[in-house]
Amino acid sequence: MAARTVEIHGRNGSWVCLRPTTMVSVGSVRTLRAAGMLVLVVAGLIAIARLIPEARLPSISMTSHGGFETLSQKWAIAPDGSWTFTESTKSSRSHPAKTTTRSGRLTAEQRHELAVLAADPALYYELQTAPARCNVSDGPTERLEVGSARYLANWCREYRPLIARIRARIEALTTGD
Repeated sequence: MAARTVEIHGRNGSWVCLRPTTMVSVGSVRTLRAAGMLVLVVAGLIAIARLIPEARLPSISMTSHGGFETLSQKWAIAPDGSWTFTESTKSSRSHPAKTTTRSGRLTAEQRHELAVLAADPALYYELQTAPARCNVSDGPTERLEVGSARYLANWCREYRPLIARIRARIEALTTGD
């Protein structure tokens, strides 16, 4: 490709001749444009990420006990990710009562996972919806408290998928079950 001479007419009537020393192909210009667009997109995503508040882990407590069950379980998770799991068995004819406590700390990734689940508005809707009437009084109960929202499930359980999901994740992350 031959180099072209470009002439530019100055204000005072002078002429300037420019001869390009480097030729740029059309493909290179497209590549540079694409790279520039990518930089703009990444910068935009970083700016948006700074505007979205990080999900914060609220205090969470969860219990399972009651009825004719001999086992009672309680989980407590603090906003800093520290957790305690307490398991108690009632005494029976063949076994005395026993309480076992374990504790630990969630990793940053686990804490973020629970924080995202706990921040779901649909979870709060499930937590604040009263359970249906139940006439069975001897069954087990399950409690879940996420921040200030509380739910008590009774023997006549209703399927609440988000409550079931966060309960399962709490069990898996703390006790490995």
